[in-house]
Amino acid sequence: MHRLDTLLALHSVHEDSKWKHVDAREFVEAVCKTSGFGLAQRVVQGAAVLGAVHKFELRADDVPHAMLMSIVVVDGGNGNGGGRGGGGHGHPLRSQSSVSTSRLVCLLCLLCGGTLESKLELCFALADVDRVKRLNEYQASSFFAHNAAAVALAAARAVDHSNSGRYSLQWAVKVWEQQCAQYFKRPHAMLGPDDFQQLVRRAMDIMSAEAVEESLEDDGMRHHG
Repeated sequence: MHRLDTLLALHSVHEDSKWKHVDAREFVEAVCKTSGFGLAQRVVQGAAVLGAVHKFELRADDVPHAMLMSIVVVDGGNGNGGGRGGGGHGHPLRSQSSVSTSRLVCLLCLLCGGTLESKLELCFALADVDRVKRLNEYQASSFFAHNAAAVALAAARAVDHSNSGRYSLQWAVKVWEQQCAQYFKRPHAMLGPDDFQQLVRRAMDIMSAEAVEESLEDDGMRHHG
């Protein structure tokens, strides 16, 4: 399943990102300020995103087309964001586009800087739709399966268009869902911010281990082939 190739592709997307010098949390705060809404807003206008792009002197054209497509819920037609951020010239993010807030944050976690802890705090805040600082199993598992995995897959496939079919994240989704299921076996379990951080880190360790193990097995098969 080329698991290691997928993880290495995601690593290269972050390392090669021209947005890496901007903190993900600061970008999100700029979007919220421009839009007038907090993270509770499920969808944000493309104009607010392009405003943050312009504020930090970034270029939307520097983001792979497939990644931007993965966050756009409704295309904005021929609207133009103007300025350095662009709008309608080479990328699908336009002023009138409707952008998924959850997927936007997932994109920023990949492209921007900031600590893993701060990025996971953003993800938790988005998954916590009830604003009770606790997640149920569906909220925890679906955030990764429906949002993070979609953006990450688009990012990995953008690295090598000619071999995009080799990249998959279904195995990673399965790892996360298994970790969530194990956590929620406890009666009345609810996932708080600290446990969420620990669970994500544990799942990431398992994903890395599985990817390396698969790669070693493939190497062994080639040597004995």
